Amino acid sequence: MTIVRTFEDVRDRVNISDTLCRYCSTVDQKDFVGLRAVFAEDARMRFCLGGTWNEWVEGADAIVAWIDKMTADHGFQHHLLSVYHVDIEGDQASTLAYLTSHQVAADDPDQVMQMSSRYRNRLRRDGEGWLITQIELEVGWIEIRIFDQSQAIG
Repeated sequence: MTIVRTFEDVRDRVNISDTLCRYCSTVDQKDFVGLRAVFAEDARMRFCLGGTWNEWVEGADAIVAWIDKMTADHGFQHHLLSVYHVDIEGDQASTLAYLTSHQVAADDPDQVMQMSSRYRNRLRRDGEGWLITQIELEVGWIEIRIFDQSQAIG
């Protein structure tokens, strides 16, 4: 366990958390230029659903293209991220974060998918900032709900 001892430690933890939150907000806004900016060129990503891990998506551009494809039909997304652990060793870091995500399809605004997951990430210092080098998303639970949105807004 790493204990925070210096201003630089605190700054690194804040910058790492900011990078992870920026990943989520750019996915939600479909800001793929901003999304690409949080990844190292050699980044890789995979996810686990129902105990089965998919193959690695290799390279920052491939990850962004994959996320674009997976979210193309979403009219609204909200990723709520809570960063629990940040462990730093020199210019490398690993994190554990929990995610609650809401995703609404553009063609069915009355239906929402809610997902609870864990992110295990690796990051690398790049100058003064941090870039994501690895994402592992372990989906713990998914639920589909339907509610007439005209009743929710009205």
